[in-house]
Amino acid sequence: MEPVDLDNCDREPIHTPGSIQPHGALVAFDATHGTPVLWSENASALLGCTIAPESGPRLAELLGTDEVALLEAIAAGESDLRSLSPVPVTFGGRDFECVLHRHEQLVIMELEPLGATSAFDARTVHFQVRRSVARLRQATTLRDLWDLTADAVRAMTGYDRVMVYRFDADQHGEVVAESRDTGVVQNSFLGLHYPASDIPAQARRLYLQNPVRIIVDVGYRPCPLQPSLVPDEGTPLDMSHAVLRSVSPIHLEYLSNMGVRGSMSLSLVVDGQLWGLVACHHYQGPYLVPYSVRTSCELLTQALSWQIGALEREQAAYERSGAEQRVARLLQRASISHDLGQALVGASEDLLEVAGASGVVVSVDGHLRSAGSVPEESQIRSLVAWWVGEHEPEVFVEDRLERRYPAAAEFAAIGSGLLALGFPATEGNFILWFRPSVERTVSWGGDPRKPAQWGPHGDRLSPRGSFDLWREHVRDQSRPFEPHRLQAATALRNELSQLMYKRALEADKTRNMFMSILGHDLRNPLGALMMSAELLNRAPSTEVTDRVSARIKSSGDRMQRMIDQLLDLSRIRASNGTMPIARRTFDLCALVVDLVREIELARPGRPVEIRMCGDCELDADLDRIAQVIGNLLSNARHHGVPEGPITVELRSGPAEVVLAVTNQGRPIPEGLRPHLFEPYRSGNGRGQGPGLGLGLFITHSIVAAHDGRIEVVSDEGGTTFSVHLPR
Repeated sequence: MEPVDLDNCDREPIHTPGSIQPHGALVAFDATHGTPVLWSENASALLGCTIAPESGPRLAELLGTDEVALLEAIAAGESDLRSLSPVPVTFGGRDFECVLHRHEQLVIMELEPLGATSAFDARTVHFQVRRSVARLRQATTLRDLWDLTADAVRAMTGYDRVMVYRFDADQHGEVVAESRDTGVVQNSFLGLHYPASDIPAQARRLYLQNPVRIIVDVGYRPCPLQPSLVPDEGTPLDMSHAVLRSVSPIHLEYLSNMGVRGSMSLSLVVDGQLWGLVACHHYQGPYLVPYSVRTSCELLTQALSWQIGALEREQAAYERSGAEQRVARLLQRASISHDLGQALVGASEDLLEVAGASGVVVSVDGHLRSAGSVPEESQIRSLVAWWVGEHEPEVFVEDRLERRYPAAAEFAAIGSGLLALGFPATEGNFILWFRPSVERTVSWGGDPRKPAQWGPHGDRLSPRGSFDLWREHVRDQSRPFEPHRLQAATALRNELSQLMYKRALEADKTRNMFMSILGHDLRNPLGALMMSAELLNRAPSTEVTDRVSARIKSSGDRMQRMIDQLLDLSRIRASNGTMPIARRTFDLCALVVDLVREIELARPGRPVEIRMCGDCELDADLDRIAQVIGNLLSNARHHGVPEGPITVELRSGPAEVVLAVTNQGRPIPEGLRPHLFEPYRSGNGRGQGPGLGLGLFITHSIVAAHDGRIEVVSDEGGTTFSVHLPR
């Protein structure tokens, strides 16, 4: 048997029940001709006449000729007929309140008899509404608003119990205010929680469409509509806006299990969302509150909804202002400090309060700093690895981290709640805010784990039968992160990202300017130095002069290469990352042979083997391709086994030429491989090799400018750089 849960109710089409509550009658008229097309089975008996499309009565007959404005509105196609209701009508010797609304091409009339509601005085109700609205306007707290409304609705309607019911973020409900006749109702529901499954999703949608719903007698027998389908359409009548709409038998049993005989619900809608309900219960028997009183209660709850929205917006504005001030102070510190992480953690009070956290970790370029109560560093790094690997790395929010990340059980006492923000397009830069576990007790109206049982409806669901107090002890869960704190933290992340990006641009600009100046200004003194070495070389030879001359020339050649690389990098930066090239046709095989011979003459004792296959004619920039070959040979010589062989292989195909340079030696470390072609990566990847770490970056730029690519294979047998150039 499939497990039973009240979510099964979501499949019930409660807006098209095909029946009404029998205390009133419903007749649907063709809006154009005014003839009845569909009616409730009890309509003829209640109105004292036969209802039929051919014999009527017509809409105008039921309303009476005095209702000129209403009839004109109907004829003109007015859609909001409810605002013109109720209309007092007399038919068959009985007085009714008539409520009208339009649905597509139908005008739907609902009639409720007035005799049973004569105890209500319109003037008294009007006075109560005005006084209550005035009091609501003076209320300064949400608690005052709720209490005033509960008392006012009970005074206006006479229900035994009136409750204000608020939904939380998970759609569970809590009774936040209650007014009751203690002579009739002994137990209090104040403070009790009810699971979201008590009010299915489609019922919540109807509460938004139709803000007032009444059930006069929980034990009623539904009165069917006839015909069951709308003529010419073949579909059930949509009764979303009907006041007499029959209610789900599941909900009726739910109320019956609570001992309720009659009920009314009023929607509280704040900023277009269902904030909660005003729920009214009667226990002494069936109970009909006239439509005019119900609309007065609706006005009161609209005033309550507006006041709730106003107070919540005022509180949110106050909290947002405080958060914005804290963010501004943090950004001010960060903007004048070269150490971003220390600047933030140094203002730990503001940084913690931005998210209402008890601990915070700031990582800048992988360097962790913390304030307050945080997990151990190993736990933090494991958490971050999971977060980045499993989720969108920019924003992550969870108030019960253990259910998403089981390892969080180790630090639940200080980190059950997590707000994690990563900086876009960066690695190792993030902020983690932690909230501790808060143990609390939730009082439920019945066990929420048992929302339903199999009952008299057979395969249909029956709601739980017990609403006795049931307490749940909640552990390993923090307070949820409030919306204004999420906004403040996100704003801080965005501003810090902009600051980091701006600093990176400024640093890059300064570095490029320095490289350009350095490259040009060093050429003259270097030329003079090389000329002096040449003159020294021509002087009478001695062991000392030969050694000094060789060292000057070697250092000068190395400096010349560095200057050339700096100038190349400057050109790449100035060309938006693209190396300028000048193409011409040449023989790549001949170029490789010439370059290898030059290197063997300059560096004897390091053999270079050349393997060539096929025609190697190429349309490319000869000087730049020579630079690629030279850089790869230099890289192989510096990072291969000393005196170990270097192999240069050329393979020619119809679409491309492949140049592969291989050296023996240890494999390239895994952590360095993704960064091989980044600038300033040298030797061990930290810029501590024999050069500036620009050779492979420039090589990659030259190959990319030729629409080619570089592949790297590195294992225990050695390392091979393969350059693929289109012909």
